[in-house]
Amino acid sequence: MHGLVSFILTDMQSRFRLFNQLTDTSMQARHLDRKRYFEDSAITSSLFYLPYIRKFHPITSCSKILEIGCGEGGNLKPFANIGCQVFGVDMAQIRIEQARQFFSEEKLKGHFESGDFLEYPTPSEDDKFDIAILHDVIEHVPDKIAFLSHIRKFLKEDGILFRGFSCMADAFWWTSANMSQ
Repeated sequence: MHGLVSFILTDMQSRFRLFNQLTDTSMQARHLDRKRYFEDSAITSSLFYLPYIRKFHPITSCSKILEIGCGEGGNLKPFANIGCQVFGVDMAQIRIEQARQFFSEEKLKGHFESGDFLEYPTPSEDDKFDIAILHDVIEHVPDKIAFLSHIRKFLKEDGILFRGFSCMADAFWWTSANMSQ
């Protein structure tokens, strides 16, 4: 077991070093340049989210990914790069316009809509998702139980929810079976 823990720590340390080399350390500069924010989010998702999620659910070109609070869509870019069907929703219309623009510039496929996720109707079984992503969102939602229950309706029977917020150490997953009905 000690060897596995050592490997995981070493692997995470090398990923953080690579992330720091690839991204600007100035948070203000990063937030003002939305294309840079998109790219930095894509790097984070590629280096951390994809490998973590793969421990709990396979990700293939047939996977359907939903991100609630997608912003410019950067977290979805690595999923789109491997052929997943990606769908992003955000309340900020400007972020959705940027997501569409950035995906178009990179010739990536993705579907983006602006709206309140809680108002979206439950999809048919064929339209449900393998993976739902919440990054820096849940802490802004007043009724977390209702929100998580609504997300559950969008997941396939074996679907999972990846949730992370500012503290990367708090990222974790839920299987749809464990989420409240």
